[in-house]
Amino acid sequence: MSIALPIYDFPEVEGTPSQQLGMFESIFETAKVKGVVSATPQSDEETYQIQSQQVRIQTVASRLWLLGYLPEKIHPDEIEKNKAIIREAVIQFQGDANLKKDFWVGNKTWYALDELVSYESHFSPDHWFNGDEIIGNAFVAINRAAQLRLWSLGLIDKRPVKEFRPLEISDLSDFKKILHLFSIKHDSNKIGLNRYSMELLFNQDAFSIAIATSKYQNRDAFLYNVKAVVNSTPEIDDIPKLKELGRKFIVNCARIELWLLGFDVAIGAEVSNRLKRKMTTRKRGNLRKELTKYYLNFEGLDTTTSSQMAQRISPKFFKGIAAANVIANGSDVEDISELIAEKVKTKAQINTAWNYIKTKGMRLFDGLKRVWRWKKKIGKKVANFIKNNIFKAFFRYVSKAYKIVARGISNIVKAFKVYFKGGLVLENSYFEFSKDMDATVFLSDNVTQENMQLAIDKLRKQSKAFNLGCRIVGWLFKIFKELIQGYIGWAKLLFALIKSYKELRILYLDFKMVAAQ
Repeated sequence: MSIALPIYDFPEVEGTPSQQLGMFESIFETAKVKGVVSATPQSDEETYQIQSQQVRIQTVASRLWLLGYLPEKIHPDEIEKNKAIIREAVIQFQGDANLKKDFWVGNKTWYALDELVSYESHFSPDHWFNGDEIIGNAFVAINRAAQLRLWSLGLIDKRPVKEFRPLEISDLSDFKKILHLFSIKHDSNKIGLNRYSMELLFNQDAFSIAIATSKYQNRDAFLYNVKAVVNSTPEIDDIPKLKELGRKFIVNCARIELWLLGFDVAIGAEVSNRLKRKMTTRKRGNLRKELTKYYLNFEGLDTTTSSQMAQRISPKFFKGIAAANVIANGSDVEDISELIAEKVKTKAQINTAWNYIKTKGMRLFDGLKRVWRWKKKIGKKVANFIKNNIFKAFFRYVSKAYKIVARGISNIVKAFKVYFKGGLVLENSYFEFSKDMDATVFLSDNVTQENMQLAIDKLRKQSKAFNLGCRIVGWLFKIFKELIQGYIGWAKLLFALIKSYKELRILYLDFKMVAAQ
């Protein structure tokens, strides 16, 4: 079902600067309320407002289901009638994640969910562990996250479910075998439900690189290591099962990498025990189809060769994946906004992106780093065959730019309130502002040097924040009013946001420096 952008009922932005700012503030607030952009909710109540928070709450529900906090996956159309169930799952997760139990999915809850489920987010062990000990109530959340990751890699049979079952040390035995099998550096004696193991388990890039750098590059490249593993690890003595485990791990890692690149594959799907056969069943046929597309587009192979390569999943597949994944994250790791603006620039393209955004939920928040890496590896042509990831990136950049401009507007409004109030009262000092915003300083008889320095710093910080706010809003004004022609309504705002993201990001970094002072 196609989902259209909401109705835009604002006139052209005109009038005095303050009138234009007021109108722009109204446009931005309406964009948030109508869900045109994704903004962090500011309260428990706002978290569950479907119109404004549809994408976020849909993503939250998907992640809670994957971690086993919800008994069933909730379809986007059924979010509204299941809000009470989602709220209860949120507060249960918050308790398990050492977070305040308030139902509010603000930044802390959002990022805690993100790092436990996402393949690209950084796992922050200090949030969950004190040394090697799990902090507070985090035992359940860490257990569930580990189960989910092991399941997605094909190393246990079931993902976490509503009725919690803690991992046993035996549940990590296949994980330990994989570390041996693919020569991933580790200490076997440290493997358990601990900080050391979680840092290994949550490093998807390391798995891809390990498979890619196998000694041999035929289909069963890892098998040269089987005998050595058996000889050095007495408890691992079933060679056929060990071989099968290695193949299953390769297939599941391939699924994850393809999924992150936007291909139509399922993570954690069952893998046939007879992986030596060509992939001829419907599920495997779909995987083969997506692999063919990968070899055609990402590796630049011809149609015949791509089809032949896609018959089986071998370590050769991971050579290209690893070559992209080892590209060091630069300062612009999340900035391919100019490329996205080139690909999503017409009203029809913006509407198509919007429709995709509103139906995909969790998939919107994984894969952006992969796009950046592949752009570095093969150039702008990557945008020609990762349309879904382009739409995801469009959504992310628009929302990031919105956040920056909204903060700029907020700082201008706060500064105006101080100026219009006529003064700023501080300890043993008072700043009086004239209509042209000049300041006159009044000091009490008992003012100290420290009081004066604090007052000066406060005024300087406010002035810098006001200046940066004006530059941020002024830049978007320029894009919105002068450079964006032929666009109307929300499409105009969305394109203006992504078009201005690169410059806005630079200003935002300045903003953060001022805030930290």
